Amino acid sequence: MRLVHQLSLLFIAIALAAVAAVASLVFWNLRAGFSDYLQAQDGEHLTRLMEAAERDLARRGGAPEDWRPVLREWLEASRVLAGHGAPAEGPPAGAPDEPPPRREHGGAGGPPPEFRRDPPPPRRDPSNFGPRVVVLAADGITPLAGRRETLDRPGQTRAVKLNGQTLAVLRLAERAGPAEGVDASFLHRQHIGLLAVAGVVLLMALVLARLLAVRWARPLAEAQVAARRIAAGEFGVRLPAPRAGGASEIADLHGDINAMAAALSLLESSRQRWIAELSHELRTPLAVLRGEVEALVDGIRPLDGAALGSLQEEIRRLSRLVEDFHLLATSELRALPCEFEPVAPAALLQAAVERIAPRARALGLVIEAPLPQVLPAARWDAIRISQLLANLLENSLRYTTAPGIVQVSARALGAAIEIRLDDTPPGVPEGELERLFDPLYRADPSRSRAFGGSGLGLAIARAIALAHGGRLRAEASSLGVMGDLILIVEDEPKLAALVRDYLQAAGFRSEWLADGRQALERLKTGPMPAAVLLDVMLPGLDGLEVCRAVRAFSDVPILINSARVEELDRLLGLELGADDYVCKPFSPRELVARVKALLRRAQGRLAPATLVPAGGGFAVDEAGQRVVWQEQPLALTPVEFRLLRQLLQHPGRVFERAQLLDLIHEDFRDVSDRVVDSHVKNIRRKLAALDPPQECIASVYGVGYRLDL
Repeated sequence: MRLVHQLSLLFIAIALAAVAAVASLVFWNLRAGFSDYLQAQDGEHLTRLMEAAERDLARRGGAPEDWRPVLREWLEASRVLAGHGAPAEGPPAGAPDEPPPRREHGGAGGPPPEFRRDPPPPRRDPSNFGPRVVVLAADGITPLAGRRETLDRPGQTRAVKLNGQTLAVLRLAERAGPAEGVDASFLHRQHIGLLAVAGVVLLMALVLARLLAVRWARPLAEAQVAARRIAAGEFGVRLPAPRAGGASEIADLHGDINAMAAALSLLESSRQRWIAELSHELRTPLAVLRGEVEALVDGIRPLDGAALGSLQEEIRRLSRLVEDFHLLATSELRALPCEFEPVAPAALLQAAVERIAPRARALGLVIEAPLPQVLPAARWDAIRISQLLANLLENSLRYTTAPGIVQVSARALGAAIEIRLDDTPPGVPEGELERLFDPLYRADPSRSRAFGGSGLGLAIARAIALAHGGRLRAEASSLGVMGDLILIVEDEPKLAALVRDYLQAAGFRSEWLADGRQALERLKTGPMPAAVLLDVMLPGLDGLEVCRAVRAFSDVPILINSARVEELDRLLGLELGADDYVCKPFSPRELVARVKALLRRAQGRLAPATLVPAGGGFAVDEAGQRVVWQEQPLALTPVEFRLLRQLLQHPGRVFERAQLLDLIHEDFRDVSDRVVDSHVKNIRRKLAALDPPQECIASVYGVGYRLDL
């Protein structure tokens, strides 16, 4: 059954059930309420009949011998009192029974002219009141007048009294049905009206169900047709956006189908490229094998050890290609099979560097590995990670021109470990960095084939990283031909362009964003710049909030340049994690000089680590610009490192704020000495996170600070 019919039947069934429920309730309520109303009406009529009976008995002075005519008179009297019909014929109550004197014809004393009185109109009793009344004796049991067959039905009674003594009892039987006569006609009209309303409601439900079902069914039918076409291989199919005001689920379905079609189109293109590239890659060693074998058969080359070695090398090349393609195909279908076990990351990195070092020296390259002595323990597949490191290092050796440098570094980022590999030129154009991980991609095809590369090493490395819950990305090297990347976050275009020109003249690359929220997203997802120039008054997200958020996941140097020049603003910026604060207006030359100073301090962290004990469980790494307490590194900014290093070098000595200020800002700028308080507060907070036995930095009120070990 089609959706239109199902929805129509569903709406009709719901409407029918609702109408039936409401109609049943209304019918029951109307019937019960109307019965109560009729009983109350009967009670009022019986009371009036009782009052007429008591007046008649009072006039008569006692009980009559025959109650039947008396009952008829009472009924007529009660109808007159109730306003039903005309009064009964005959003399009024209390008049003598004799007829009036007759007069003679003619003259004044003659008889009156004869005339005929029209008979009274028939009395109507729509409630059938009279036949239901029975007069009972004073005992309430013995019938005196009325229809005795009504005694079998329940009814109401009223006592007829004279001078306080009950002479008779009037009994009114209930109606044979819930309504009779006019009352039944009234109920019938109500029922007809309810049925008519129910019919109209059902008709409206049917029309609305049809309209709504058609509105839903049309985009669903379009989605069904598109899905069939995609299943048939037409990956260029795209669905239009549904009309505004429609169901959001249908709009999401259209979007998902379009996204699926785009993904399948991309996969199909990749598959076709893979087939072409695979055929090309396999043809090269096969052509060499065929040529060499034919040369041996034809006697052009002698069958010696060199010829067999060449054949063996080509076979190994083919085997390596087949194994690499199998590994990539496995990673595309499912996660690579890994055997995770506890490993020492530092030892694993050191072993990978030592294995590649002889080849690097042979190629005229220098391997620098300023690896930390301690890294958090990890659960890795040691063989897979060694393969990842070997692929990365091998790629650097192939694409680095001698003399050159290949630099390997690592650091802990919370529970994660970041491994970084930088090399000297030639580099890769920035627009092609992400494509490095595409299978069979080569930035320089002729060069890679000359060195025997298949274009699969980086793709395999990324698959291994993903299998370990990590990620692998490419960015411009700090050792490359291009300068460091500086991110400019400034909402004034002219000022941003001016700073960009000065940075470019100094050999830096730059990227400009004018929105704080966009800058934060860029720092979270894109390659990390060497430094950030951050304005405070930004649209989207305030610069101070950006600084606070960045410090939660990165220690990239941040220089705030803002028109907020108050001391409180500067203190707040530094306390939130900024490394420097420059007030507008500023000299672009000074700004570039401060950027260079920040980068010099940050580059010191990549130098070989040499920890010098400083007492109290502290150790200082001058080259790495870091302080370690009981083998736990402190995440310090360059300013905080210089301040804490000075205190560690002279434990117990009291330093004035002005002295510490000269250490913080080597250019002796004119800033408030209260800036020191902000940095000391940050150092104390970071020390407290390591849970030392006591607070190391003591305040000497009115002077400055002292370090107690």
